[in-house]
Amino acid sequence: MAASAFPFHSSKSNPSHFLTTSGSPKEVILGSDVEQQMYCYLLCGLRHSNLVDGIRAPYATGLVRAICLLESKWEQLCQDLEYGCPSLGISDVSVRNSVSEVLCGPQPELAKRFRHICNEENWGGILNKLWPNARYIRCVTTGSMEQCYFQIKYYAGEIPVLGGDYFASECCVAINLDISQPPELTQYTILPTAAYFVFLPFDNDKMSVSGEETVDLSGVEVDKMYEVVVTTYRGLYRYRLGDIVKVVGFYDSSPQVVSVTRAPKSAGEILTEG
Repeated sequence: MAASAFPFHSSKSNPSHFLTTSGSPKEVILGSDVEQQMYCYLLCGLRHSNLVDGIRAPYATGLVRAICLLESKWEQLCQDLEYGCPSLGISDVSVRNSVSEVLCGPQPELAKRFRHICNEENWGGILNKLWPNARYIRCVTTGSMEQCYFQIKYYAGEIPVLGGDYFASECCVAINLDISQPPELTQYTILPTAAYFVFLPFDNDKMSVSGEETVDLSGVEVDKMYEVVVTTYRGLYRYRLGDIVKVVGFYDSSPQVVSVTRAPKSAGEILTEG
């Protein structure tokens, strides 16, 4: 089981919070084809657009991809709503059947409404028009994804764009205690109980780690940069996430960090966020 899929698995006696708050069925969330998943997320979200109170994605890049897919596939999405079943492009039978149940038969009035909205030349605020009851959009917009922030703001219209927490596929790393801050002011507080964290000092001048000697949470220093190394409860041992962070302070005894860059594998890959 992939670590990133673990939170979505549940039982009848212990349903997953992610599943109970999602507008898409489990078969879509746990699907293996990302493009088909994204299409079905959009289709299910449009079917129950009046019930959507928030739009969430792990990362801003994924949300931008979904918006681009909406731009290129909105006519097909409207046709699927009108006919009450997903297009033949959705090849997984279990996914098709579960989405068909969500659609609850043909929805010609909904299809007509969305065609009218998507036919507009200006797509500024399109998310607010499609999902008028959405109270927020939340995703990570820091680091290399900061470039997506203003693009999402354009499509969001009046819906506020909130910051997400610092998750990796391997584990949760840190939380964002002030989600209203724009990406350039966002700080993450390391969660010391989420995994065992150590840090490799990073030399900003050489753009490489300074040796192999690590420091733990209590050993990091303000204004210094580090690569995050994690040992998880699911078996990863001293795994280098490849994220370079800068310590900017402490919340109680937990370091607060900002995202700086990805650890370059070669000199040609050096990309800073400054």
